[in-house]
Amino acid sequence: MRALPKHLLRTLARMRSELKVENLKATTARELQRVARTAVQRLNSRWPGWDRILNPRQRQIVTVVNRPTGRGIERAVDPASLLSDLGSADWHVRARAATRLAQVDSGPAVEGLIDTLRDSSAEVALSAVDSLAHRRGARVDAALREVIRNREGFFSPLTRAAALTVLAHELEPTDLGLVLAAIRDVDSEVSLAAIEALSGSAPQAASSHLLALLKDQTGYYLPPVRRAAAEALHRGNSLSETDRGELLETEPDAAIRTMLSAPWAAA
Repeated sequence: MRALPKHLLRTLARMRSELKVENLKATTARELQRVARTAVQRLNSRWPGWDRILNPRQRQIVTVVNRPTGRGIERAVDPASLLSDLGSADWHVRARAATRLAQVDSGPAVEGLIDTLRDSSAEVALSAVDSLAHRRGARVDAALREVIRNREGFFSPLTRAAALTVLAHELEPTDLGLVLAAIRDVDSEVSLAAIEALSGSAPQAASSHLLALLKDQTGYYLPPVRRAAAEALHRGNSLSETDRGELLETEPDAAIRTMLSAPWAAA
């Protein structure tokens, strides 16, 4: 069995830590499947192709996790009740409330979700980010920028990566510098989200930064980040033959060397 990359193991450990042992006996199979499905969906969005390293048995588990469960009839949305639930001691209740507030178009709902970005549970904060993606505007974007900058060191890497993905979905020119700077972030999850976002929305602007990343031999960047940069450059045909040749002379990662050696369109 091939081992998962360390950055994915850390991500899964953070998600698993939300399910405390004492809560498992009181947690239904459907609720466990919902949490597992959320984890898989976020891995799919943050690191496309991550499942390629799984063996057949592991892929079967992911397939089962993704099966629909049939939720039945949802009760009507009560904004006041949902806002109250954001203060619950149970993270499951807070996460559900944050998710359902995506259906509420009001100032108090937006402010409640922005406050929830600072929830002690990364799962709840991620639910808030997902809901705020439907309420983009100056206030929401400003809050997402603060999550990405993380000046106080409070926000989890997963929350920051999710905020960056939302902000970059409709990338404003004024935010390009923030997303480009995130390529060098200390958290690999944030770097990976920045590379993925830029490869789709601003590949030319990102190419020089990604080239500098690949040329960096200090060990600052984890292998998955360097491979993501190489893949982004490959998709965008953003390397000249000269740059490719120089990288091949010094590149220690066999996977990246294989990618650099593969046929590229002329840059």
